[in-house]
Amino acid sequence: MQVTDLTIATCALTVKATVLTKDSDFLRVPGLNVMTELPP
Repeated sequence: MQVTDLTIATCALTVKATVLTKDSDFLRVPGLNVMTELPP
């Protein structure tokens, strides 16, 4: 996982945000809400 990804994950965790991404590395971050696609 790159430093920029960790920064994004940390910011999202801090404000309890969901990350929308195709990068599967984010799925390894405990407690991070991740969406891989927008709902229909």
